[in-house]
Amino acid sequence: MLDIFLLIFFGFKIHKLAVSKGLVPNKWVLNFVLSYVATSILFVVALMFAVGKDTFSNPEKLKEIIPYLPLSLLVEVGLFFFFRSRLMRYPDVEYYDDETPPSSSDNNNEPPQKDLSYFR
Repeated sequence: MLDIFLLIFFGFKIHKLAVSKGLVPNKWVLNFVLSYVATSILFVVALMFAVGKDTFSNPEKLKEIIPYLPLSLLVEVGLFFFFRSRLMRYPDVEYYDDETPPSSSDNNNEPPQKDLSYFR
């Protein structure tokens, strides 16, 4: 239950940050959620290989994997900080006018140079 709450909370934060950067927020939130689901599935598969194939049907083996479940929360928090750092690299939306949208190839946070040729 805490995973779902954190997923919603972090998704909202990523959405808000993407909007402030002038990017499509749905893509970023969907990538965050899908990354978490994929890492959770890989985590479950790794536990099944480590403990055995009847991990979730045997109550004794379930007790063995309970100490590893908080790692899922750490992965979720780590993914949030990863996506947040990637979004923070983009320049803010006020740097751009309507003609030049931000591109993914911009690695610096400087605004583009304006064309001042009409002052000549």
